[in-house]
Amino acid sequence: MSVLSLGLLGLFVFLLPLPVLGAGAIIINEIAWMGSLPKTGETATQAANNEWIELKNTTSALINLNGWKLTAQDGAPDIILDGVITASGFFLLERTSDDTIPGIQADQIYVGALSNSGERLFLKNASGEIVNEANASSGWPAGDNDTKQTMQFAGSVWVTASSTPRAENSAIAPSPSPETGSSTQTQSLPVQQTAPPADFALMPGIKVYAGEDKIVAAGSITEFMGEAIDAKNEPLINPRFWWNFGDGASKEGRLVSHIFQIPGKYTVGMHVSSGLSVSSDYIKVEVVPNQISVKSVLVGEGGYLTLFNPTDIDLDIGEWLLEDNSGKKFIMPSRTKIGAKSEISLANSLTGFTQRGIGSVTLRYPNSLPAFEWKEEVVKVSSTFKSIGSSQGQIVKTAVVEKEIPAVITSSSTAAQELVPGRSEQFGLAQISGPSFNFSSKIFFFSAFIISIISASLYLVIKIF
Repeated sequence: MSVLSLGLLGLFVFLLPLPVLGAGAIIINEIAWMGSLPKTGETATQAANNEWIELKNTTSALINLNGWKLTAQDGAPDIILDGVITASGFFLLERTSDDTIPGIQADQIYVGALSNSGERLFLKNASGEIVNEANASSGWPAGDNDTKQTMQFAGSVWVTASSTPRAENSAIAPSPSPETGSSTQTQSLPVQQTAPPADFALMPGIKVYAGEDKIVAAGSITEFMGEAIDAKNEPLINPRFWWNFGDGASKEGRLVSHIFQIPGKYTVGMHVSSGLSVSSDYIKVEVVPNQISVKSVLVGEGGYLTLFNPTDIDLDIGEWLLEDNSGKKFIMPSRTKIGAKSEISLANSLTGFTQRGIGSVTLRYPNSLPAFEWKEEVVKVSSTFKSIGSSQGQIVKTAVVEKEIPAVITSSSTAAQELVPGRSEQFGLAQISGPSFNFSSKIFFFSAFIISIISASLYLVIKIF
């Protein structure tokens, strides 16, 4: 056998076990949302918890369900599947224990009750895509809480029939016999079918609108608001809004908010149902990396903190947090925006960041994770200060920098200027300027000069006499 033949044979053997998935390959087949009749020694309340769900493989290939998920819209149950489902076979999920259905082994045990008022169940593959759903958000369309007959899928509609775990549903006819070409005759129990209303085909559609496409910063709170009207442009009665944000998260409500954690381009879907009418709308959300920074911090009663947005888009920083190294915090009001290539300043009288030696300020996302940290530039000065007057009525302190460059630390609210050639020093509200001599300084030096001359003269007189 040639090397090529061996290679092709190996490839065939490798690919043979891999399933080929198509639309509707795995379906939600039967739901015992009502529990069961009481077993010996069991109360009716306990029996009501004997819930189970059955999946069916409609293909002729074995399918690996590892990483798949069966979840309810309200979050319970939320089942991560583990196992395989054989060709044309069933996958049985029993709640709490394997004793839920006596004598029949479960493929997987789960926790989480099904509401008797209805649920919306989604079956998602390992990629997070919805491959099948059972929408009973307005109430279970089949199943009987008194007789404990289950809700079973009959090709296009849900029907009520006696439970058939790990077997074909009661309402589905068996396959023709290959020998005779006729159907095998079996006794089926009465089936109660839920028929659609007579005017189903005349039900008007609904119009929904999820809003405009958005560009937001990662970590920001993004708000979504949907609109929905009927064919007559009138408000819907008790509509249900459900949002899928495209990053694995979902939420219910007409006005919702969400935080995208990772930059990317997401398709957000809004799905609205009202009675028997359903409709969807989709928008694009581009999530860009955060570039908001703390540009400067000027401490003191007249100081402020400046935030800068270097991007070409307006960014929302509502509910972001500012925190200094002493633990003082300030939360930005909701829906605070910084324009493109713009900055905003927050007065210290509002934020409370007024002390000197502030050290650092951290800008945090609404979930408290750090987005940016500003650290103060420290300029060492001597410990000797002299307070002098100021024309602005503020206290001005004269200090000597280690490099012996005279400097002035002032409580001015103006921005730092280029005061030393080739360098701009700004630390808190402090500014460094060049030499400054006022009238008081001149008197001081002149007096010292006179005193020196007098002292020298007295010394000479004493030595002579």
